[in-house]
Amino acid sequence: MHENSRFIVGSGSMTRVVDRLRKVAHLDTTVLVEGESGTGKEVAARFLHRNHPSRRHGPMVSVHCGALPESLLESELFGHVRGAFTGAERDRMGKFEQANGGTILLDEISTMNPDAQVRLLRVLQERLVIRVGSTEGRPVNVRVVVATNQDLRPLIERGAFRLDLLYRINVFPVKLPPLRERPGDIPPLVEEFAARIAERHGLAAPRRFSPEALRALSAHSWPGNVRELQNAVEYASIECPEGSPVRQAHLPGEIAGIDLSCPAGTSGVVVYSARLGLL
Repeated sequence: MHENSRFIVGSGSMTRVVDRLRKVAHLDTTVLVEGESGTGKEVAARFLHRNHPSRRHGPMVSVHCGALPESLLESELFGHVRGAFTGAERDRMGKFEQANGGTILLDEISTMNPDAQVRLLRVLQERLVIRVGSTEGRPVNVRVVVATNQDLRPLIERGAFRLDLLYRINVFPVKLPPLRERPGDIPPLVEEFAARIAERHGLAAPRRFSPEALRALSAHSWPGNVRELQNAVEYASIECPEGSPVRQAHLPGEIAGIDLSCPAGTSGVVVYSARLGLL
């Protein structure tokens, strides 16, 4: 199982998120995953893919809409035919066709240009892809998962996002809470990341994190969310001498300097680890 297709859960809010994903995972319903950068939107998409009874055997294709120049996005998504534009020396299959029989994740859809939005709307309505430079529709059988780190409604008010496209993708919304709102997830996430890092770097054993280190991690605001936590665990695994528990001083500077005399965000936390397998 892909390590990014499971959730490590230690809080009620994430349990509710996983329950919602389980409700829709076996269906072909379009899912809109909302959340700040680093909260695990791609993990949610992979969870949906791996828990679909038939699509789990097909491809999982991810497209970061903001990472591609506007001039290339439509060709990347929908493909092109030879001669469609300068440099198009042969026919090329797009991401939707590559994902046929499986799942496509459209990440950061808020950055998609208006022309590509119109084409995407047509694909979602008709399940036909027209390659750039062609008039021939090609049927595609894909499950669509859309992710965004922005509220799309203000973009609609500014004319940067189509209202009809929002209606098409907002079939089953799932919102991922930021890490600062779920400190109970931090200890099991730390344990998981420490194990992954030990395996990747060939360490004799995963680093153990002391109670003071876990308190400091739980008190941090985590603007980078789970991705930032993973980096902090890797940093501490390098800083901490082998055989010693990770202490607060081994953590990155902005976390090592936290005053633990005021244990904000740590009281009343019940921590458990639940690795959720496949349906």
